[in-house]
Amino acid sequence: MIFRIVNFNKDLDIYNVISNEGEQKNVTAFQIVNVMIQGYAFDNAYPTKKGFGIKTPNGTKFIQVALDRDTQLKLINYLDYQKKLEEERQKQIRQKQEQQEQLRRQQEQAKKQQKVPYSKPKIIGAPTNGGNKTTKIQGSSKSQKILYRGELYISHAALCKKFNRDLNTFEELRRKGYSIDESLGIKPLRPESELVSPKQLQKMLDSMAIQRGEF
Repeated sequence: MIFRIVNFNKDLDIYNVISNEGEQKNVTAFQIVNVMIQGYAFDNAYPTKKGFGIKTPNGTKFIQVALDRDTQLKLINYLDYQKKLEEERQKQIRQKQEQQEQLRRQQEQAKKQQKVPYSKPKIIGAPTNGGNKTTKIQGSSKSQKILYRGELYISHAALCKKFNRDLNTFEELRRKGYSIDESLGIKPLRPESELVSPKQLQKMLDSMAIQRGEF
């Protein structure tokens, strides 16, 4: 049950109290303190060490009540108990906030670990200007730039020079459909019956694109 002090006259010690169940009556300040220390709540009043406070539109009105020794001890014990409850509540709130912060950090760490770091490919065989290697590459759409094993080569010639491979041999094997490893002589050549030339591969890709409605 929750009570509300709807009107009061401090000088006459009359307090009009109504409950959330509709019960209404006039009581004294001493009776209000006794109700409070029994654990009943007021939505516009709260106990203090010397009585209770009433929240009004003009601020809180503090009521000092003459209490006997037994009631005074009960009031002090009640206030201490409420203080401990509030401290425990605040402790639980802090613990929950710390747990949420720890979970957030763990989620951020997991996201960072899932990200694959980008490693800029090294450019091999780029032209030099005044002894300084330049990383800017210009050319037409038919440029021979090639990315192989994480390194970007400016041309087929640069790639073949790196692996001591004849350029004509390399390009001939690539035209037939051999892989870069095979064309460089790093892996043995497959039988030509197993090869798919670049033109055949492009036709296959175009056909698949047409079936998907991309053209």
